[in-house]
Amino acid sequence: MGGVGLMGSAAEFRWDRVAFWRKKRNLSQRALGREAGLSGSYIRLLELGEVKRPSIQTAASLALALGLPVSELWPGARPLVQPDDPELLDIIERSGVNELPEPRRTDALRLLVEALDAKRRTEDVRPPHHRAAEDRPSYGSKPSGC
Repeated sequence: MGGVGLMGSAAEFRWDRVAFWRKKRNLSQRALGREAGLSGSYIRLLELGEVKRPSIQTAASLALALGLPVSELWPGARPLVQPDDPELLDIIERSGVNELPEPRRTDALRLLVEALDAKRRTEDVRPPHHRAAEDRPSYGSKPSGC
């Protein structure tokens, strides 16, 4: 599977959750589409189950627009961000989250992880240790056809 490394299949994506959370957030299909960078008619097709093979970028964009972790819409998703991720640790240090009292600290940490995960999914930006060997540039090889 290409993309950003989400584990799961299109059959596992819960399009019914898109409609549920969109309505709960009092968003029209057009408004959700605008927030997620999609058209309102595409949102309608998703909610009707007419889209058979959604992209991972679509799933991440919808989750981000709805303020949800991708796993709420795609239960088989594995996070791209791990607790020891250098970028996450830098954000935590600079944000002052560790100074917050519990339970606000835990909630803030969860939101930071989800935001960084969603950012990586929508931008297809992964730290080097998450890339497969075939995704890494090869500096010593010549392009084919040379």
